[in-house]
Amino acid sequence: MKILALESSATACSAALWGEEGLIAQSFQNSGLTHSRTLLPMVRDLLNNCGTGLEQVDVIAVAVGPGSFTGLRIGVSTAKGLAWAEDKPCAPCSTLESMAWPLAFFRDAVIVCAMDARRKQVYNALFQADGERLIRLAPDRAISLEELGEELKKIKKRKIVVGDGAKLCYNALREQDSQMELAPEPLRMQSAQGVARAALEQIRAGRLVKGVGPGLSPAVPGGTRTAGTGAAEPRQPKQIKGFIVMFENDNKVHILDHPLLQHKLSILRDERTGVKEFREIVSEIAALECYEATRDLPTEEVEIKTPVATGTFQVLAGKKLAIVPILRAGLGMVDGILDLIPSAKVGHIGLYRDPETHQPVEYYCKMPSDISERDVIVLDPMLATGGSASAAITFIKGYGCKHIKLMNVLAAPEGIQVIRRDHPDVDIYVAGVDEKLNEHAYIVPGLGDAGDRIFGTK
Repeated sequence: MKILALESSATACSAALWGEEGLIAQSFQNSGLTHSRTLLPMVRDLLNNCGTGLEQVDVIAVAVGPGSFTGLRIGVSTAKGLAWAEDKPCAPCSTLESMAWPLAFFRDAVIVCAMDARRKQVYNALFQADGERLIRLAPDRAISLEELGEELKKIKKRKIVVGDGAKLCYNALREQDSQMELAPEPLRMQSAQGVARAALEQIRAGRLVKGVGPGLSPAVPGGTRTAGTGAAEPRQPKQIKGFIVMFENDNKVHILDHPLLQHKLSILRDERTGVKEFREIVSEIAALECYEATRDLPTEEVEIKTPVATGTFQVLAGKKLAIVPILRAGLGMVDGILDLIPSAKVGHIGLYRDPETHQPVEYYCKMPSDISERDVIVLDPMLATGGSASAAITFIKGYGCKHIKLMNVLAAPEGIQVIRRDHPDVDIYVAGVDEKLNEHAYIVPGLGDAGDRIFGTK
């Protein structure tokens, strides 16, 4: 197995060749020249010096963001071109995860990956290093230096800061955190060897994408937006500001931007919207989303006699549908779907979020007896950290369910990424994607606590 890896997310540019025994060779350049001039010659010379032809490469790996818009476009376009030429699969890799892998040998240390996002923000992710592997502690996100500092103060471990934003973070936060240190300079910048190592995880998880087609492309405009893998900040859905959404496949995240949905979502956001109206609109949004989420329900032909003639027509087939709201806020979406599909059965999962760890805790789970034979839609108005939704989907899979979808009113990029990481087979349907999570794990700008606003407990 040989991996050709490309990294062009910042001012530096690199290419690496990875083999069965690890890194074979790497070419790194931080000359200030545009990547369009340096990347392809770097790849050519690297392969020639290793006596390897492109046809001998098995996978093309590339950093897909966050990072420089132009740099990422050059890297992704180069990867797709090389993959197309030899019909090779691609491994789209998080820039932040990739920069953490060269530091995995630091045992019992937290790797703080940081890139300057400007506007006093950093693109950031946290990983626990155990000597050989990484354990993700926080999703890829854009947060302020102040928010990052407050989060890091709670981690009583050695913290190693890496990335082109490492010095920025270190200089701003070192006085309040004595356990923080800069990564060794040779390992501090983003590099293609980290991309190659991250690609190994993609390969093991079966998350490669085709080099031809939209798999590495940014979100595209249209009635149903499908989020892509590339870093295309200016063309993201309009709710997203300063965060680059990265997904392995572009056909699993459905951002429904119909004008009716966007209008109703804006009413939900208004703090002046009362309980009655809020509850009604959540139900209406669920009904509108249901049209898209149920497009692939199986049908069968039946003979029907109309007042005019007899003909053959389509009706729903099989065991049909089950919906599973995550208690309690998910209950607000149930009636909107049952109005459309009265025969759907309803299961319930009770989860609450620990206020300290923000992790889901189960307290109730009850499913229809034939749930394994039905298509399942999990309901939760807010996809914030993604922890509760991911746990709920895991529980449902434990019942033998194989066809599961997740329906939300509003999501944070961090939550979407968790679902795509934990459950790559699950389609996500959402009316809006906002900027980020705050320090309390609430969606910003969001609409507040959906459960409190639905049931009047605020």
